[in-house]
Amino acid sequence: MFPFKFLKLGCSGLFVASLGLFYGGSVIAQPSVEKRFEQLDGNRDGKVTPDEFPQAAVFKALDVDGSGGITQEEAKRAALRGRLRSVLGEALGRNNSADDIVPTQPTKSFEAPVRQGPKLLTPGEHGVGRFVADTEFELLDRTTKRIHGEDKSHLTVIAFTSTSCPLSKKYLPTLVDIHSDFKARGVRFVLVNCVATDRPDEMKAALERFTSNVEYTFDKDLKLTNHLGATSTTDVFVLDQSNTVIYHGAIDDQYGFGYSIDTPRYTYLRDALEASLEHRPVLVSATAAPGCLLETRQTATASSEITYHNQISRLLQRHCVECHREGGVGPFALDTYEDAIAHAPMIREVVHRGIMPPWFAAPDKNHTASPWINDRSLSVSEKQQLFAWLDNKMPAGEPKLMAGPGTYSPFTSEYIRLCRFTLINGAWEPVSERGRAAVASTRAARVL
Repeated sequence: MFPFKFLKLGCSGLFVASLGLFYGGSVIAQPSVEKRFEQLDGNRDGKVTPDEFPQAAVFKALDVDGSGGITQEEAKRAALRGRLRSVLGEALGRNNSADDIVPTQPTKSFEAPVRQGPKLLTPGEHGVGRFVADTEFELLDRTTKRIHGEDKSHLTVIAFTSTSCPLSKKYLPTLVDIHSDFKARGVRFVLVNCVATDRPDEMKAALERFTSNVEYTFDKDLKLTNHLGATSTTDVFVLDQSNTVIYHGAIDDQYGFGYSIDTPRYTYLRDALEASLEHRPVLVSATAAPGCLLETRQTATASSEITYHNQISRLLQRHCVECHREGGVGPFALDTYEDAIAHAPMIREVVHRGIMPPWFAAPDKNHTASPWINDRSLSVSEKQQLFAWLDNKMPAGEPKLMAGPGTYSPFTSEYIRLCRFTLINGAWEPVSERGRAAVASTRAARVL
């Protein structure tokens, strides 16, 4: 199993903590669920109502029959069937599901040894949140297209593929199914084949598997591959309307090096698309993509080319604006260029000292990437970009390249609200007792 770990924000009141479905990454026995259900059922009528449990999104996921009340049996069935999928993405603040972190009764196919499957990566180090500049590419029929597109698609999927790589061939039917499910929902699909020896007739046959509206390009000179920074022939990028990378990684975990399973446990691409189309944060936004490796040379963005509108607005939106905006819990807004300029010295100071963005889980030396998928920290490269922009007199850049509107979780803001900090004996400590308890628990957190 993949070590998905959610940091339980002790003061956020998430349903999984309230009902007791999960603790420490493991499924709790059914009697514990029953006991917690009885505690929530205040009037002892055998069902939990919205008044007794006022978290609307989670309530809807658990109310299997839509009756307006959750029975004890419904709660159990919903947990076992994965009805909490994507709801925790809304609750925790970056993508996908938490209900299937540990299957209660794994099927035989789930027990297959995973030799090398998708691994979680640090989003900021894997290009998530960056602006993708426009460039041209040629389709198999010789027509020319552009990354930024001619229509107003809500999302653009750029999926790398190959007609000779075994893993790419296995994933082609999955891509066909995903395209069929999302093509009518404003999602544009671009397939990129960058294996120089793949045959044009086989590429055309692969394209014919799709019903319509798929753009297939033979990137023989690796121009587009290098432009995006693809790592393998199963790598996938999802861009939003402002051409920001919101997901970069695997399609799912059904196939990998040395293994295959009957059904994927984690449907990364589908979950990212669903979350984005439903205006929820993408929780798992960066993974490795097992496939035939590509030797790409992505051109690094020069420090002088980093502007507020093409990069820093996206960085602040991902890590700061959730709290620092109108109505947020931050003391001032950071959602405009003028705001960022006005508070630039303080931004530099708190980022340099590691005070902001606030994240208090103890680091784990056994992991190169954070084991917490709701980690809100800045990555090393993101800090470098921010400091380079500050050092370069904070250029604004072109307003048309500004990031689109962000999607935020109310739970994270509530966590920050309860955990306000003050300087005590040279260290930043929470003001409230509940805040101190929450931070103490996160500092002690360890990956099992």
